[in-house]
Amino acid sequence: MTRAAEFTRQRIELEREIDAQEAAKKYEAGRPARALKAQEVAEAKRQLRKALLTDVSESIADFEYTKYDGRLDAATPGVVTKAIQDAWATFTAEHPELTKTEMHGVTLLLGQYGADPDIAKPEVFEQALSYINTRLAALDPQPEPVSVLPAEPTEEVCPFPANSRGREEWDRKKYAKDLLNETLGNDLFSNTVQEMVTQSGLSMSGDVQFRFRKWLDSPESRRRFGATLTRESIRLGAASFFADQSFLTDAELAWIDGNRAIESMTSEQVKLDVGFRNDYSPEGRGYRAGR
Repeated sequence: MTRAAEFTRQRIELEREIDAQEAAKKYEAGRPARALKAQEVAEAKRQLRKALLTDVSESIADFEYTKYDGRLDAATPGVVTKAIQDAWATFTAEHPELTKTEMHGVTLLLGQYGADPDIAKPEVFEQALSYINTRLAALDPQPEPVSVLPAEPTEEVCPFPANSRGREEWDRKKYAKDLLNETLGNDLFSNTVQEMVTQSGLSMSGDVQFRFRKWLDSPESRRRFGATLTRESIRLGAASFFADQSFLTDAELAWIDGNRAIESMTSEQVKLDVGFRNDYSPEGRGYRAGR
């Protein structure tokens, strides 16, 4: 795998991790509402089931079943009973998952229609079971529609008004994603990181690189190593962040020693010694010419 491909893979993995964390937070926040909704649906199903099994007007408009065709009119009662028992046995054998309550519901629904259903046929019991399940399932919450991604990428537009908490949270997430893309997609940063990894053997996963890049972007780091990202600022920053100078050159080590000595001086001492005054400016190395 090439270095660019590896960084791309790490970026994608981090994006997925961030999205998964946000989704988990959202799911957890919605737990009370889901529990309440589940209770409401369960109660609605209980009431509907009761109506279906006790009030024929609840199902008579749309319950379709195979009607008895009179073929057993001349048969003895024993033959009729045996035919019904066989049909029921065939039906229950095909549905071992049904509880006694569910099976009882099938017979109660059909019982409201008297001798009209042909209960000597297994299909009639199937029709009753399917009807009950379909009516109850209609009360289940509908899944949220899946949005169709546009063919071309579009710029994200914040849906929240300015100065709102929603806007602040949206800006925070967008900054994190933008920084992630900049971190692992920046050639200067990725090349310098790879160089340090090769030289020192440091372990720098995508997550570690992301945290290091955020640290480099902090005001303190920008004052110390420079506002503009350069190969030198990345290397010097990494030496401080990881407390490891094994990959630094002699010149870089000398800069660290010199900067440490200068930072211990007062502004007047700096001016007298090197002609620069330490003002901790975000420009350059934090020093400007004294006057």
